[in-house]
Amino acid sequence: MHWFWNNGWYTGPGSFWGFALGGLLNLVLMVAVIALVVWVVRVIWRPDADERADRAGPPARLEAGPGPGEPSALELLNRRYAKGEIDRETYLQMKRDLEERAEP
Repeated sequence: MHWFWNNGWYTGPGSFWGFALGGLLNLVLMVAVIALVVWVVRVIWRPDADERADRAGPPARLEAGPGPGEPSALELLNRRYAKGEIDRETYLQMKRDLEERAEP
């Protein structure tokens, strides 16, 4: 019975310290096991890079200009001016800028 006493503190299996540290260690081990299981499942069922690319859809367009069914910049500018969102001077300046940019 003397081996349970450590400098006057009882640290055996039925003591507070044995219970608290044992419970804490048990909790840490359970969290580690759950994290390991989740990690293994994610690694096993991870799709290949090709499958991920297929699910992501086509790559983004790199060419300039509107795509099919999209209005051009000049059409958008005309709509903004027609709605009254911009004044005449701003419209004319932006229209000149667009036309200059379109002429390479």
